[in-house]
Amino acid sequence: MACLKYSGIMKEVSMAVAAMLIFSGCNHLPPPPVAMEPGATDSVMLNYATAENGYAAAYYKLHDDLLQEIKTELLQREENSLPACAADLNSCLGPDGQEKLYVTKDKEVRLHRNSQDEDELVFVEQDPAFQVRVYLSSSGKYFFIESFSDETTECRFLPTDLKNLKPVLFLERTTGHWYTADHFGGMFFWILSNQFAPTRKLFVTPVNLPGAKGWNTVIMPNDTIFIEGYSVLDQKYLALIQRKNQSVALQITDIVPPKKTTDKVENKISFKEPEGRITNITYEKKEKRIIFHYSSMKSPLTCFSYGIDSKRLSIRWRKQIKGYDPDNYKAEVLWVPQKNGSPVAVSVMHRIDLAKPDGQNPLLLIPFLSGFPGDREGFNPSMISLLDRGFYIAYAHIGMEMDSEQLKYTTEIIDIAEFLVKMGITLKGQITLMGMKTGATLALAAAAENPDIFKAVVAEYPVCEEDSKFQKIPALLILSGLQKGQKADFGVIKKVAKMRKNKADCNILLIQTELNPVKEEDILRVAQKWTFIHSCYGLGGSLRTYGI
Repeated sequence: MACLKYSGIMKEVSMAVAAMLIFSGCNHLPPPPVAMEPGATDSVMLNYATAENGYAAAYYKLHDDLLQEIKTELLQREENSLPACAADLNSCLGPDGQEKLYVTKDKEVRLHRNSQDEDELVFVEQDPAFQVRVYLSSSGKYFFIESFSDETTECRFLPTDLKNLKPVLFLERTTGHWYTADHFGGMFFWILSNQFAPTRKLFVTPVNLPGAKGWNTVIMPNDTIFIEGYSVLDQKYLALIQRKNQSVALQITDIVPPKKTTDKVENKISFKEPEGRITNITYEKKEKRIIFHYSSMKSPLTCFSYGIDSKRLSIRWRKQIKGYDPDNYKAEVLWVPQKNGSPVAVSVMHRIDLAKPDGQNPLLLIPFLSGFPGDREGFNPSMISLLDRGFYIAYAHIGMEMDSEQLKYTTEIIDIAEFLVKMGITLKGQITLMGMKTGATLALAAAAENPDIFKAVVAEYPVCEEDSKFQKIPALLILSGLQKGQKADFGVIKKVAKMRKNKADCNILLIQTELNPVKEEDILRVAQKWTFIHSCYGLGGSLRTYGI
């Protein structure tokens, strides 16, 4: 592909013409959109985004065979890998099914009653950096309204009898403080928090005293064990989900000590595989049996049954993934030393029979911000499409500290990449970085700092400033959309336009700005990401090319 450089002001008419030409269907990649000058109006920027989307569409058209093959693989695997149901954090039904609390525009919480024609506004989040989600307590007696950003949460509650529609606040937000609340019956709320405790601690507080004065610690923080989650079972047992050295365990203890020492329950179920996740913990009282779901980087979703008295662990069922055999893959944890801090854990997985001993293995490196919700991937069936084409997948768990500068984490990512090269797993220039939100911002910064070590970058919803000084960047795919209500993310659009003007290399640069919200698990979007990555390595063939 020829390397062409464009400059000048793109008028609204020329933008529309460019978009039409790109979408008209051509068998080669047209020139990229003309760089947009500073001071463009919203209308010009929207037209520029349309032109960029058209350019990306033309790129995927060139790789349509690979795109359709990967999309088919993803569809087949997703059919058999998803749980029977998933939590919807944009709405929740009351216990009698007659009321529903739901979120609109990511900011507004409304109440729908079957008995009324008009819905009622319950809560509005005013901070543009925060979104809102809602959920029902485990007891079914309370609605919870949680305002959240990447690093901070603030929680309110409403009794489900809805006699009072004014949400009650637990604790005002402070930067870096993450907490979440639940109610399992009885007179107490349970609160998991990282306040002054990076590994988290567990509180209870009386229902009639939800503020900080009522918070009493029931599980103290442990420097080496991270509390990932918990559940209260039958008001009798506390089930703690704990993580140590990237392995997960379920610890079950009595909430109230029994009268007889011999009746004391103290059970622990440990799993050794990296990136393990334990979810959906329930209790069958009659059989005294705990049921839970487990998955890991290597193991698909599995339902386990555990007897409190017998201490016997058994499998109820396991999701079957078409063409996937866990024994064909290896997953392990590597510890990357840091010059000014603790070692960083990196979970690495690859297909055993496709590993190249000379290190010429393509590698996807994904930085996660450890300590915040949702930083565990568990089993991701979409990764099989990469693994079965010879990729190594690496999850790097970077411990975020609120008072540290971005440069610290950018340096950590580069150090991790260099370590993987030094270990002989991959080579310089064979690593793709991929991140979401803050992780995407760090990935872009690392690529700008050391572009030669990376082959490509996939940045999803990065937080972008306009001071783009990229002279040389790896192949780059940026995914953006409508994150703040109905306002387009013009910061990203401006950044890409400036990149186009300043970049002096011939590497591909794509941005997809969705005019409608896109679910993270959207099959087409994942297929496009994988197609982009494969094309950067020249891996455009069918799996038959790899003897699979």
